[in-house]
Amino acid sequence: MTALLAVSCGRKTGDGPTVSRFDGFTQGTTYHILVKSDGPLHMENEIDSLLTEVDNSMSLYNPQSLLSRLNRNETDSVDGFIAECIRTARSISEQSDGAYDITVKPLTAAYGFTGDVPVQNPDVDSLLKLVGYDKIAVENGRLRKADPRMQIDLNSIAQGATSDYIAAYFEKLGIEEYMIEVGGEIFCRGLNAKGKPWVVGIDRPKEGNFTPGADLQVKISLSGKGLATSGNGAARNQRPAFGHGRRGNFGGGRRLRHGSDGHGTRARQGISRRPSRDTGLSDLLGRAGTFPNIRHPGTRPNDRPVIRQEIRNPARKKQEQMQKVRFAYNPKAGETVITDWLDNIIDIYQRGGYSIMPYRLAFTEAEETDLLDDIDGSYHHILVAGGDGTVNYVVNMLKRRNLDLPVAVLPTGTANDFANTLGVPSDIEKACRRILGGEIRRVDLGRANDEYFVNVFSCGLFTDVSQKTPTILKNTFGKLAYYFGGLGELPNFRKMHISIESDGGNYEGPSLIFFVFNGRTAGQMRFAYLSEIDDGLLDVIVIKGDRPIETVRTIFHFIKRNTKDYPAGIVHFKSRDILLHSYNEETTDIDGQPGPRFPVRIACEPGALRVICPQKKPKK
Repeated sequence: MTALLAVSCGRKTGDGPTVSRFDGFTQGTTYHILVKSDGPLHMENEIDSLLTEVDNSMSLYNPQSLLSRLNRNETDSVDGFIAECIRTARSISEQSDGAYDITVKPLTAAYGFTGDVPVQNPDVDSLLKLVGYDKIAVENGRLRKADPRMQIDLNSIAQGATSDYIAAYFEKLGIEEYMIEVGGEIFCRGLNAKGKPWVVGIDRPKEGNFTPGADLQVKISLSGKGLATSGNGAARNQRPAFGHGRRGNFGGGRRLRHGSDGHGTRARQGISRRPSRDTGLSDLLGRAGTFPNIRHPGTRPNDRPVIRQEIRNPARKKQEQMQKVRFAYNPKAGETVITDWLDNIIDIYQRGGYSIMPYRLAFTEAEETDLLDDIDGSYHHILVAGGDGTVNYVVNMLKRRNLDLPVAVLPTGTANDFANTLGVPSDIEKACRRILGGEIRRVDLGRANDEYFVNVFSCGLFTDVSQKTPTILKNTFGKLAYYFGGLGELPNFRKMHISIESDGGNYEGPSLIFFVFNGRTAGQMRFAYLSEIDDGLLDVIVIKGDRPIETVRTIFHFIKRNTKDYPAGIVHFKSRDILLHSYNEETTDIDGQPGPRFPVRIACEPGALRVICPQKKPKK
């Protein structure tokens, strides 16, 4: 067993600096972070969100993590975390002539190292056929296996990578003095509150030594250096870390404790916090650059600590920071102003540390291949400039390719309902800058038969208006074009007769307009006041239209008074799964584009899309 004792100053004295402490559970182990600053820092949510992102990606103990799903062959799409770790691991494997190999999961599982029940007398020869770092590869954002039974274990590299990711985030914020420990993998930079290097104590690895600092083997000063540690075999089942344990077990194994008096005489147990699953900070890492090179492979064959001096190469660092962004723009959307802004958008992104690659959308059959074939883990997000129809077009392509690439939206269409729901400013320059300062969130998607929609499915009056309103009228009058179009269609429009079966409510009868909202607005008219884009539910709204003229008046009055109470003649309920029938051959619409024919099965897919929600407007 190895245990760690970090010696630092944890309190503000006089006018001196403050060391803020953050600790808790992650990845089947604990984390402990100290940050030196001029005053207290409140970064719990950001740090926990980052750790949650990593856990959801690389944890073997999270059955829903991307790595777990890759091992079960439920997907072959990799994210930036996994892609970078696989590339780094391959380099280490080649340098060690295969002594290091992340494809050992079948063996570690057979011997019970990953929480699995050990196999009695495992057939090692058969399992070895499923091991070999050269039998896997990441190509175009997908994991390729020579044998589908192959499995990956990133436990040896994931915690060291996590320390690097947090360090990259700190550096992006301009934080230059900190200590990060995740499951025994440490990186320190700068000096502690006393103006001295951070001090780490290594407990002597012997049985019965479970008191941090009681019997230290060595003390090590760290600044600009990393340290990787590993527990011995006897302690493996007492308190394993990322790849060898149970979440939240503080007994045995390796430990890191921060001394409250600056001398390590009072060890304190870490504080448990459940990471938030909503914020998502992989974007912040992206703004810090590409994922930093992994500095240490994690566990070592013995208990002797390995220290390395971090090498700073400004040219290489700048190159790493130029993470890729695919920029897909619709030149005909809205008022067609996007073409005048191309150079400005590219300049803003390049100054933000991104390499942006524009692509002019032509809406052809071959476009999906041209747009997405080279997408891999080096891409941070895809920037889409256009209206809801353009966003819908790109999102459906991403889903067909099983690409979980975050989507950012520049609102250059007519109504831009989805962008408004995300809080994207209408000003293109402001939108770009706030997107670069924003956060990645998972939001729901609607699915109508085999087609996805980001904002709304509809049929009835608004469907006809959306599809019949000329583009020139939309570009000239914006959302007012829908109002003009609606008034023009109203005298000739006949009511539908529909039936709805769902887990949230049923309806059969007449309908002038029928909506299923994932977002909140249609033509910037807020029909779905109660809709939330990440609640796992869709909002169903039926406008009966018993008296068409009176109904339209009711709608406009309803919109104008901005109320959350639906008036008479409007049916509203929330649902996850909806079966829709029409007794007439009605046209449907998804995000302003022609939708599927009846009958239509509409379902909510919770958290199916990653989006970048722009940074909120700074307070004055």
